[in-house]
Amino acid sequence: MLSEMRMCGLEGIECYYPSHSKDATDICVNFCKNNDMRITGGCDCHGEFNKSEGFTVGGLEISLSMLDLKGIL
Repeated sequence: MLSEMRMCGLEGIECYYPSHSKDATDICVNFCKNNDMRITGGCDCHGEFNKSEGFTVGGLEISLSMLDLKGIL
């Protein structure tokens, strides 16, 4: 699915997100690295859908070096 989305113009993936499993994060990061895509992260919440234990808005701890924003910052 990621390859299909990339062919449609996807330029990056929100790889780091509080409810992502380590496996999901690793898959996304590796896909981005192998396809020269942006690696981003987020910890916002749009509504009531995410009630994961420990999930808080702004609660993601990642460093800028973990991201690859391809010049957009």
